[in-house]
Amino acid sequence: MRYLLLMISVWSMIACRDVKKDNVPAFPDENSLYPVVFMDPDFRGRVELYTVSGKIELCNSIDENDDFDGIQLMLIGKKDGWYDVSAWHTLNMDFIGSGQIKSSSPIAVYSRQYQPSDQPLKIYNEPDIDSPFVCDSIYDVKPLRIIDFRNNKWVKVRFNRGQNTYEGWIPPEEQCSSVYTTCN
Repeated sequence: MRYLLLMISVWSMIACRDVKKDNVPAFPDENSLYPVVFMDPDFRGRVELYTVSGKIELCNSIDENDDFDGIQLMLIGKKDGWYDVSAWHTLNMDFIGSGQIKSSSPIAVYSRQYQPSDQPLKIYNEPDIDSPFVCDSIYDVKPLRIIDFRNNKWVKVRFNRGQNTYEGWIPPEEQCSSVYTTCN
């Protein structure tokens, strides 16, 4: 009888693990239906991801080979100061979980326009290509802090350059969500 219970337990653990693996979302890319961002690489604290199973602490880290391992996030929805997200490790692309983080969490995106030979980054007043520019002469390699998003993949950012603070919307084609490349 003990042997039978042991076999059933082992079989159910294997079966449950396989089901969970099948339901794990694929690592996001620029073809995702939702905005893909990352936890600000300069942030050294922790962000709490609240899942159905409990709380998971997300943090950027350095592995044993001195490689940066960040957190990639897909922004799925928002409500009352919270973002619905799915999270992955950037280095090994392992899925961490899905849940909610505070909208004030330090999440960011890079610009694809980061050097003067590129077209300058255009920051729009509204998430619409026909909207006026807030600013249209930014070349930068620093992360741009996310303060809002729309499901059409536009993200609203806030950043400082010199004495000026800018806030506006970036279209999906000008966003880079990779912490390792410049997406060009």
